[in-house]
Amino acid sequence: MTNPIAAHLRERRFELGLTQEQVANAAGTSHTAISRLENGTHLPQLDTLRRIAGVLDEELLLCFQRLEDGELERAFAAVMA
Repeated sequence: MTNPIAAHLRERRFELGLTQEQVANAAGTSHTAISRLENGTHLPQLDTLRRIAGVLDEELLLCFQRLEDGELERAFAAVMA
């Protein structure tokens, strides 16, 4: 199951018409990292996740605030792992 934050960031990337490569370059990470994030196979460290959110003109805190009750704990645990 995809992390709800990852799903939100993927949707935001689509809204902006950006490729994974563009986001990766702007965030200082790899295309593979963006792909793995969106596929739910990996969640980067908090700093990297914050940079990705910044590229997408999205506040990471707002991503957390949009989560439903049960999703918040799961998303936070995945980020802190």
